Amino acid sequence: MCVTFLCTDGIERGLPFKLILINNRDEMLERPTSESRWEDGYLAGRDEFAAERGTWLGITKDGRIGNILSITEPLNKAKKPDAPSRGAIAKNFLTGNKGVEEFGEELVRNAEKYHGFHFVGLQLNAARFFDVYCLTNRLVPEIKLHKWPKGLYGFGNSPRSSQMQKVVRGEKLFEEIVGNLHGKNEDEVMESLMTVLKDTKKVYPCKQYEIQTETPFDFYQHLTSLFVRFPPNVIKYGTRCHTIILIDKDDRVTFKETRLVDVVNEKWQTNIHTFTLQ
Repeated sequence: MCVTFLCTDGIERGLPFKLILINNRDEMLERPTSESRWEDGYLAGRDEFAAERGTWLGITKDGRIGNILSITEPLNKAKKPDAPSRGAIAKNFLTGNKGVEEFGEELVRNAEKYHGFHFVGLQLNAARFFDVYCLTNRLVPEIKLHKWPKGLYGFGNSPRSSQMQKVVRGEKLFEEIVGNLHGKNEDEVMESLMTVLKDTKKVYPCKQYEIQTETPFDFYQHLTSLFVRFPPNVIKYGTRCHTIILIDKDDRVTFKETRLVDVVNEKWQTNIHTFTLQ
């Protein structure tokens, strides 16, 4: 039940960043996952459980970013045994040579093969700013690629046309934080952004969660905070990775990943990668 918030108009807001992107990955806490590293031409953490070794969020040196979020569906809904890995969607975008629009057209044609997903793709345009696109295969009248103008957005486990309340709250928190980044150094910026990703306030009742989970309140309530954690006696599931991507006006990238490495003792590990876009 991941969330992503991003800002592509930071320069217009008087900030030194052309892109600010933050993401929480929510997953089974013991699912095998590798730390972020460069492999096959892109930087990302990888799902080591699925054979495809896909990713939820990655970036290439030419400024393409692929992010995949699931669309929440009822636990008792029949799964497609032959459904391809959703993590492979982001991986295929990052390892291929297609722009978001061409990749999106192909994804539209194959979207029904997958379980519910929300793909967010970014790429540098001719002016060296980021264009943002998204595509979902559930809860929409038509499966198609949407392009968003410069701005600040939140993406979650439902289409933007029917946001969950925690994403609405998170977008407001993110905008407040972004509005107060002036004069802060990079470490202070990272610390401020992390407060959004670690927010534990549950936002319920949430009609959208009720519709999509078909579960009673006492279950879905644990999903309604930005930082998710179920009681361990219910299910070992929750937020297990925070990622922050900052790209400044000179195309310098800082990719910071903070990942859960010890479930029992709640121990986290931070990895930071820096490079310049080509």
